[in-house]
Amino acid sequence: MDYQPLIVVVDDNHRILENFQDASVEQNVNIEVFETWDLAQQYLECVDGVDGLILDAKGKLTADRQESEAHLQQALKWVSKQEGKNRIIPYAIHTAYYDDLDTFSEELAAGKMFKKRSNSEAQVLDFLKTEIENTPKLKIIKKYPLAFVA
Repeated sequence: MDYQPLIVVVDDNHRILENFQDASVEQNVNIEVFETWDLAQQYLECVDGVDGLILDAKGKLTADRQESEAHLQQALKWVSKQEGKNRIIPYAIHTAYYDDLDTFSEELAAGKMFKKRSNSEAQVLDFLKTEIENTPKLKIIKKYPLAFVA
């Protein structure tokens, strides 16, 4: 079975979103893109099948707000709450402010933070695919593949 994970990308830069859409074809993943955290959160709360999340460090909470780290803080708080509900969603941070985010040193140390540069989208997707492979959901799908064949 060739499982295609569903990954949500949140970034206020249209070019970055397009780069992820292009890279997703080569990486064999499905993606949904959003420019603001509020729209992404609405989607995440309505769709159970999301396997991973890519966040911009300084994004927009809502369309009428300025870019800030509050976007990332809210998103990581949401991810943490999901873990309390036994919903594991691996995430990566894709940012142009890689060297300026002391607040998120744990994510940097854990290898979850990636610097925006040419073709970095494929690297982020590759990282998340590996993280997703180790989730309980994928372990069950691998163990019982016939149950998941349409």
